[in-house]
Amino acid sequence: MIVKIIILFLVYFIETQAIQILIYNNAVFYPNYNRSDINSNYTTSSQDECICQCYSISSCLTAMFIGNSQTYTLYSVHISEGTIRISLNMNASVISFTDVKNPPDTIKWLFDGNFNDVYGRYSGYLEGNNSALWISPDYNGIGQAVYLPSRNYSSIHQYLDLTNSSFTFSAWIWIPSNGATSHNGYFILICQCESGNAYKCLQIGIVDGKLFLGFYNDDLRGNSQLELDRWHHVAYVYKRDSSNRSVYLNGYVDKTDRPSNMYKGNTSFITLGAVPLFTSPTFRSGYVDKLIFVSRVKNESEILDEATLVAYYSFDNTYLDSGPNQINNSTGINTSFNSTGRVNQALIIAGSTGSSAYFQANGFYFLGQSNKAFSFSLWIYPYTNYGTIVQVLVSNNQYVPIIGFSTIGSLTIQIINGNIACSISFISGTILLHTWTHIGMVYSSTNGIRLFVNGSLVSQASSCTNYQGYGNYTTITVGYYQQSLQNILTTGAIVAAEYRGEVDELKIFSRALTTTEIYRLSLL
Repeated sequence: MIVKIIILFLVYFIETQAIQILIYNNAVFYPNYNRSDINSNYTTSSQDECICQCYSISSCLTAMFIGNSQTYTLYSVHISEGTIRISLNMNASVISFTDVKNPPDTIKWLFDGNFNDVYGRYSGYLEGNNSALWISPDYNGIGQAVYLPSRNYSSIHQYLDLTNSSFTFSAWIWIPSNGATSHNGYFILICQCESGNAYKCLQIGIVDGKLFLGFYNDDLRGNSQLELDRWHHVAYVYKRDSSNRSVYLNGYVDKTDRPSNMYKGNTSFITLGAVPLFTSPTFRSGYVDKLIFVSRVKNESEILDEATLVAYYSFDNTYLDSGPNQINNSTGINTSFNSTGRVNQALIIAGSTGSSAYFQANGFYFLGQSNKAFSFSLWIYPYTNYGTIVQVLVSNNQYVPIIGFSTIGSLTIQIINGNIACSISFISGTILLHTWTHIGMVYSSTNGIRLFVNGSLVSQASSCTNYQGYGNYTTITVGYYQQSLQNILTTGAIVAAEYRGEVDELKIFSRALTTTEIYRLSLL
């Protein structure tokens, strides 16, 4: 049986939102075989009508045909699988968005309570037992993430051309232990599986605790075993022209290879969370947040920033995060902006007498983890050498200053382990008032804490290796010491008082920056 879809002969086009909309009339599309990915018949009171969405010249992914029987069939098909003939005795039309790229530049699934692509083209729906658990907070502490149990998955019935393009997929994932002491089975992040044949089944995710980028029977498996019960940033890169594959774990290359052949799959749908074609593998449950696709190869620095640049507050007349995670649960109290900051505008912290002034943001996962490396980079323009510049919530209602001035006006950094403050100060010089100065603070469990001023290392303490985190999402406050409700912790060497001055270009990293990286940040 031949299924007919009415499509095309160009009549006119309409330009809207930079996308060329072409309207074709009086044509019939004949598939070479009876293929129907969505094969459902419906009745209607109308007849001889056709509505199609054709993305690019090679694919007609959704179509409705209404014949004289007053029924229509919704299915998916590639134009290359058939031929087109003009039919002058038919009354029908097709709208073709011919300028829409496939693959698009970017697809972004945030999983904030749904499977929608923020750009509206690749939204999905849940399969399996039709249930998904939306957890809150997600990685960045303000939205949601999706929990996909076992064989539950999201279907996206929209063709994504991965055959002729390089690509990068990246996401935040959390593999729960669920009582197990080790990894087992597959956790599928995204799949495009045409068949169980070599190079026609793209599978991306985790297998037995390691990163996995497979073309079926020619697969790349990472070197590193992922820790259970914690957030990881993962990235999967395919460079088509050289046929190179790479997987990244937490911002760094984990393994690279070259497959024996290029990926050749061409199915008209993709899935998130499982491989529906296969029933035998054990599929593992997991959490996913912020899955992003780009139709190019991201470079190493892009992936490193995506994984470790936790937040970037430019303070260019905004309190919002300009970094990759968009930690925008932030506010300014009794603050304003200076039109001439170090870079563009800057934050002014100078509350009136008797009032507090500060900037605050919450949703920092890694700052809440004990002994996890972190770095701060910021510019300050102090009016006085006094007070707390940055403090962190380290336990329930317990705030600790980590950057500020000592009682004698020396720039000081510190970490807290229990009730013990481990601190170092800039004692070989002074921070000039009414002058922009770059400050860098770096902590790691191997090298302790290091203090940089204007790109130079001025003090370090290799013994300060134990950092006590909250074990949960934490909060930072800039410019004001919030008194702990439970006064268990000392304030250490930093004066517990308001900082008066300006702050600009605040960057927070979930890794220990190198001396070179700090120096480059000081050149802004």
